[in-house]
Amino acid sequence: LTVVFFGAVISSLRAAMKTNRVRLAAKPKPTIEITPDGSIKMNLNVALWIDAPSFPGQPKSSNGGFGVPLKIEITSLYKIDETGKISEHQILESRLNGMLTPGDVFSKWIKGLTSSDQGNKEDIDGLNFASSFIDAIGWVRSQSRK
Repeated sequence: LTVVFFGAVISSLRAAMKTNRVRLAAKPKPTIEITPDGSIKMNLNVALWIDAPSFPGQPKSSNGGFGVPLKIEITSLYKIDETGKISEHQILESRLNGMLTPGDVFSKWIKGLTSSDQGNKEDIDGLNFASSFIDAIGWVRSQSRK
């Protein structure tokens, strides 16, 4: 599901960049590291500039140079098989302007709920569930204020 969503986002981003209303604000910055287990971890930061829309009937250049910055941060993990080929790709985290994307917030919340199966006393008492639920509600509220 994440890969399908990510693919749709990339396709939409490519289409938007063809309109010249969305453009790179800086050169993308990938950081690549080899983990102790031989996997490859990549962090990719992409800074974009989205032009503000013009008023109806006005030329595109009449927005006065106003726009919105968009910083996309994606952390991926690639597992390598014994032949040296990628056997698995995981998107570990994605952020827009420093905020976790909705999918990541939901995923972390679900992982917090299922961690009670591990036998942690805090999870059994329901404290972790309550904390995760409050965090999820706080995040939704913060998004609705924007």
